[in-house]
Amino acid sequence: MGDIPDGISAIVDSARDILSPRPSPLKRRASWATPLEELPDELLDQIASHVETTRDLRNLALTSKRWRQAAEQYLYHHFDHTLYTNPRRLHGFIRNLINHPKLAQLVKQAHLQDQQRCASFWDMSSWHIWAQTNYDATLSHEDCQLFLQAAQEVGLQTDHDQLGNLVDQEEAQLALLLSRTINLEELALTIPATHSNRLLLQRLRVMIDLATGLQKLTTFVPTYYNFEGHIEGGFELAPISSIFRLPSIRTIRGTACLEPEDDAFNETAFDCPKGTSTVTEIDFMRSSICPKAFKVMIEACSALEVLHCDWGGHTVGWSEINFAIIGHALLTQKHSLRRLTLDCRKHYDIWPEADEVLIAPLGLLHDFPHLAYVDVPGVALIGWDKDRIDSYRPLGDTLPTAIEELRISNWAPHLVEQLRSMARSSGREYKRLRRLKVLKVEGLELDEMQMLFRDGGSYVEIELEDASELDHFS
Repeated sequence: MGDIPDGISAIVDSARDILSPRPSPLKRRASWATPLEELPDELLDQIASHVETTRDLRNLALTSKRWRQAAEQYLYHHFDHTLYTNPRRLHGFIRNLINHPKLAQLVKQAHLQDQQRCASFWDMSSWHIWAQTNYDATLSHEDCQLFLQAAQEVGLQTDHDQLGNLVDQEEAQLALLLSRTINLEELALTIPATHSNRLLLQRLRVMIDLATGLQKLTTFVPTYYNFEGHIEGGFELAPISSIFRLPSIRTIRGTACLEPEDDAFNETAFDCPKGTSTVTEIDFMRSSICPKAFKVMIEACSALEVLHCDWGGHTVGWSEINFAIIGHALLTQKHSLRRLTLDCRKHYDIWPEADEVLIAPLGLLHDFPHLAYVDVPGVALIGWDKDRIDSYRPLGDTLPTAIEELRISNWAPHLVEQLRSMARSSGREYKRLRRLKVLKVEGLELDEMQMLFRDGGSYVEIELEDASELDHFS
């Protein structure tokens, strides 16, 4: 057996202390003389789990067969790859998975990122110049035969064009990787905006339709990296709507995603039937999602628990936010929704066009039995009448009775008066309310609100937020 790499001896000692009772000094000296090869499997696993660097794990795996078995599950647990930079590394990883199918079963996480600015290239023009001499995704002859056979085994190849794509296109090769990692649980994906054929997204859809991959995926993380720095842009969601149909999917957590108001994400293109998706959490940061797209996503879920959207400004496009459309869809999740966040503070224009009103509210949340956290604009709760005739329900009649924390961002007409009225009846109507965070507006005084809540029988922590401190591009 080879020598244990430097820096792991301390981990060995620590693991022994954790898994073994503390013996007397004489017995300890004797036990320390036990050859490492005779240590129990659970101790080897404990040691390997504490090794922090991939390099040390690789060295550990080279010392013996048992150490290799202990280290492999941590070596292959996570695969991180940057597209259009070093395809040879990807080829080597896929080759190992094909030649050793048991290793493919160990991969649980894959993070696939777009190329980043560096000293060699800083925009796509400079990348193309760099790539002429530094980038080539063409497979070697040996890998070509191996990869094509593996692709045919999982049903990826159906025509001559697809065969050619696998030979020299990195996104097609990534699709093969995802089809081999049958136990993959988390996929984080950044698709380069400049490579417009979206080959990987096309392959993912086929893979899902044929049930040849991603069947154990629980978390999908779409992310957009604006390489050129354009004002418009975003990770378009329509091409990956089939993700909602995966049997194990639970969380969709995106950053800088875009779905404009068009026909790309309507009931026809979005092919997940209502009430069938296992998604329980939808979370979008700095994104621009059309309410119509949100509607079909929400209604597709069978038991959505968390809905969070942080609408960005012009960084990811423009989207009109119609709360009434979202509120109608939320009624389908009345018995499961626990957290609702519609953060419009970074959005430059949230006023939908309509004849009778400026803004229609979400509607009644009063009967949502588990909705404990609400973070929405004031207008989403009480609306904004064009003629100020108070045709919508007051705040006190709108909030869920199970609410524990309420955050009201963005100003709304009559908001201060509505808060005062709610505070007076809070001890009777909202017994669980413990925290209130409100945008600082004229006429809203902290001391007065605290007194009103106390008089109403509630002890609520109140915070007034200064909108001037908000970073619109964070």
